[in-house]
Amino acid sequence: MALKVKKNRAGNRVYKRKNIDLIFLLKHLLYERKFTIEGAKKEIDEMETNSSGKVSSTYGLDRHYLATMKKELRSLRRILYEKQFDDV
Repeated sequence: MALKVKKNRAGNRVYKRKNIDLIFLLKHLLYERKFTIEGAKKEIDEMETNSSGKVSSTYGLDRHYLATMKKELRSLRRILYEKQFDDV
């Protein structure tokens, strides 16, 4: 796993899409799947090896994660819907 972020002439970091994908994958592994930092590094290295050098653009999402995301989005939609009628 290598997060190599380039800097522009002003010294600001310039993130590419693959850097952002890697950050979100790392966050997913650490917070959602409860990996240790070392375990997350190994998982990402395995993903890169199995997908010929590229981390999957789906962040390695499994069915559990997608089901959790769907549940959270529905909950958010319900909150927004209720808020809409509270304001009336």
